[in-house]
Amino acid sequence: MKKLMIAVLSSLMLLTACSGGKNAFTEPEASGPESVAETSQQTEEVSEEEATVEEESQAPAAEESSADEESSAEETETEEEESAEEVLPAVEEYPVDMETVRDRLIEWDPTLNMYSSMPLGEKKVASEHTYEENDVLRGYYMYAYDVQGHLRVRAYYTDDGLSGYGIFEYDENGFLIRETDYTKEGEWRQQIDYVNDEKGNGIRENYIDSDGTSNNWDEYDFNEMGNPIERRGFRKGEQSFTYKYDYDMYGNQIMEERYDADGTLSYHDEFTYDIAGHQLTSLSEIPGKDSSLIEYEWSEDYHVRTNPVIGESGEPEGMRTRTYDDDGNLLENKREEQGVITYRVVYTYY
Repeated sequence: MKKLMIAVLSSLMLLTACSGGKNAFTEPEASGPESVAETSQQTEEVSEEEATVEEESQAPAAEESSADEESSAEETETEEEESAEEVLPAVEEYPVDMETVRDRLIEWDPTLNMYSSMPLGEKKVASEHTYEENDVLRGYYMYAYDVQGHLRVRAYYTDDGLSGYGIFEYDENGFLIRETDYTKEGEWRQQIDYVNDEKGNGIRENYIDSDGTSNNWDEYDFNEMGNPIERRGFRKGEQSFTYKYDYDMYGNQIMEERYDADGTLSYHDEFTYDIAGHQLTSLSEIPGKDSSLIEYEWSEDYHVRTNPVIGESGEPEGMRTRTYDDDGNLLENKREEQGVITYRVVYTYY
């Protein structure tokens, strides 16, 4: 999941918010309807006269009945084949041609989520709606997944309908290998190719230009738990920045640092958690400036987390509230200033 989130965030930074892939893709999972061929059984009525027909006359009748059954079976098989053609192809054949995908995205055809039945107990983001001040909808993402839970399509919508979308591709091991973004007209906009190690960790992201070359890429190093510990960004062929991360024994991120191209430290952040993994504090230190400490408060059932929003002056400028479901999935992330909601994102899940 961390690998996929890193990939999505990298794409969104370059797309300037579409994007999904999900980018203009993204990513949610939803259980789609299964197409089942319905067959009807016809019962032949036999009259008393037919029942009393001599045995020798019953033989050809039995043969004719057998032929009817074979014919009915063939018709049923044909109906099932025709029904199968109406849904998306199998996962290994996915995605279908871009024109078909685009046509379905325009109205977000539910059959697009044909393979969105998630493993028991697993949830995936289905939609992400962003609201601005006065609760005005700015836009939203819709996500579709395959039966293995891999993000396949992320589409972005505004008041004008489909704005763009992305397609995610995987290799035979289920490792993400490509993310391609398209305009609403289906024109190529951006592509990211991924290189993975034997464990499926994305060790390199190549940002492909329109001419098929890549002068911009990111490289990653991972620890034994599969968490990224360093990210090196290269722009126009030269290293531009470096991020470093550290984790506690439970896999919680406890440190993040950013360095400029010349090795100068840009900032240093530290995080603390309780025994259950709920974040308690965030300490941010910028060289030459005062450090800022944010303390997070949780509701008794751990469904709501609040914290002050610190402005450039180092003083609180508002309040941020995050709401979670029983499984810890984020349902809403909102920011308030003087009691007015200025920003809100709402998530749904499959």
